Amino acid sequence: MTDLKAFKLIAFAGFAISLAFALPTYIESSFLAGYLPLQQIGLFVSAIMALNIIAMLFYPKIIRRLS
Repeated sequence: MTDLKAFKLIAFAGFAISLAFALPTYIESSFLAGYLPLQQIGLFVSAIMALNIIAMLFYPKIIRRLS
């Protein structure tokens, strides 16, 4: 497998995982709106997604170590 194909596969997997987390978070935000202001929920979700993007940068290293 070439490096470009591996990168695309990892990027797609990261996107799919992010989407899997984003949809429940969106649903839960309606629930959380009863307890927190909407701005704080948006900040929380944004911070988690930013951490997820940063973690995606380390996916290739993790996969190389595990394989």
